[in-house]
Amino acid sequence: MAICINGAADGGRVKPICLLAVAVAVMLLSVPAAIAGKVMPISAEGLQAVLHESDGNRVVVFMAAWCAPCVEELPIINRLAADYAPHGLKVIGVALDSGGPEAMQPIVDRHQIRFPIYWAGETAIQTCRISRLPLMLLIRDGEEVKRIAGGRSQEAIEADFRSFME
Repeated sequence: MAICINGAADGGRVKPICLLAVAVAVMLLSVPAAIAGKVMPISAEGLQAVLHESDGNRVVVFMAAWCAPCVEELPIINRLAADYAPHGLKVIGVALDSGGPEAMQPIVDRHQIRFPIYWAGETAIQTCRISRLPLMLLIRDGEEVKRIAGGRSQEAIEADFRSFME
């Protein structure tokens, strides 16, 4: 269903405003609504939409429950997500565990993570060319500007966020 504003459909032709509304609606429907503190499954199409949205700065962190550096970094990233949210930064987590969203949920609960975390499973490993965890993608206006793999110190993570937001 297209929503056409101010009679945008005329004489059987659909004006671009209608097509844009349909495209946006389809994209939004492919990404499940994020619920703070709840790991939600996401489709391959939804993951691609998250990675390529062109609405400013975002940090996408790939992780797994069995990855000790991933778990150690979560509270740091959670704090930085809250610190930089007023400046327009969106932080999104993507869990890769084969055990489904349930594998990461206890860790999210224990650390009271408040940025959205989706579960994409192992298929995201090939799709996103992941060879090492944790993996942090710094994305500006839908374009990946930096890929940082492996565990890092709190200072290094803070420096990554700070330089990205300058």
